[in-house]
Amino acid sequence: MRHILAILLIGFCLLTVNAEEPAVVSETKVTTEQVAEVDLTSVDQMIEELNPAQDNDIRDTNMLWGEPASSIGKEIQWNTWLAVLIFLPFLIVPQILLVYVIVKFRDQKDGRKSATFVGHHKLEFWWTVIPIIVLVIVTFPMVKLLYKQEMPPKGTYNNEAMEVHVFGKTFDWVYNYPKHGIEGLNTFTLDFTPEIEGVKTAFSRILQEPAVFEVNKVTNLYFKSNDVTHAWGVPALAVKKDCFYDRITHSWFDSDRTGWFEGQCYELCGARHGYMIVTVAVVQPEQFQRWVDFMHHRDAATEVVTALRSGDAALAVKEYLKDDASDLRKDAVRYWLKYEYMAKIEYLKNNKQFIKGETWIDGAMSKTKAFLDAKESELNRLMRPYKSQAKSEETTVKPVTEEAGA
Repeated sequence: MRHILAILLIGFCLLTVNAEEPAVVSETKVTTEQVAEVDLTSVDQMIEELNPAQDNDIRDTNMLWGEPASSIGKEIQWNTWLAVLIFLPFLIVPQILLVYVIVKFRDQKDGRKSATFVGHHKLEFWWTVIPIIVLVIVTFPMVKLLYKQEMPPKGTYNNEAMEVHVFGKTFDWVYNYPKHGIEGLNTFTLDFTPEIEGVKTAFSRILQEPAVFEVNKVTNLYFKSNDVTHAWGVPALAVKKDCFYDRITHSWFDSDRTGWFEGQCYELCGARHGYMIVTVAVVQPEQFQRWVDFMHHRDAATEVVTALRSGDAALAVKEYLKDDASDLRKDAVRYWLKYEYMAKIEYLKNNKQFIKGETWIDGAMSKTKAFLDAKESELNRLMRPYKSQAKSEETTVKPVTEEAGA
């Protein structure tokens, strides 16, 4: 019995040590030699990391078998497995004893009567006390962890922490970045046509745009629903929170590595609940700022992209660059051109296994890439006469109101 109590005491010490670790942002894992070799803010690199049609296996980053991408996720995983190991003997030993008793004391068909036992006070005492001790040992660090999940590290309710407002609505997500002047990041439609993309028949697909976060930075998330109850969750980040119509809920995380992470709505919300996917891109600080700049130019840049598609873009480019011909503004229109067509190519590639006739899919991908290359060349030719100006690339941030998610 003394050995059992000693093991339980050791488990308590391990849990307590882990639970008292300060909630600081983990050191980055992404400052490798590869970062120095690649221009992270180039249009092509940004498209590769933020392509909304890319796919990832959610099982690679689940909380039990995968590698969590946030400090709070790692702590939850560690505590979960330790609790499982502590409780495992209580699940296995009784089954072993039950099988032993069934076999050992089975009826031998020799006429002997079975013995009858009224009770065993000492045994009953210990099989009650030991589980209570174990529950107490596990409860204290777990309660502390639950509190930590609700409250971000001390000092992060300030301008240094990111703030993102998440609105759930049937059946997609809307993201607002009030500190960065971005509102209405939602879904967008891919229109496939035989003339441009080379598909057999015209069709459209709606894609959820990813929420973009900065690596190694505490992010405060505020959730609300525009209609029924939803639940926003990404297992890799250890975030899952209900979104209610009549109140705001809160969660936080700090991702310690870059990557593409997926989740979904975890509250049954209607007929297309299964299509309410959550996609998250965690990027380097310079990439995040570059994305913010591109978002500020999105409306104007997409007008040029639309004109390019129709084949009459000279006037649109002139209007777009007449007041600001900076490199940023030129890169923004290149980004939004590639954003649409590279998403189409990625979508076709990822859905090959679900669509019969891979030959025409390969042809559609090739035709879409050829169309993109041609339009990019045309865009570069039209923008060439406009010389880059030494204009500040900082965009004035406008306040975002809560109604933006409606």
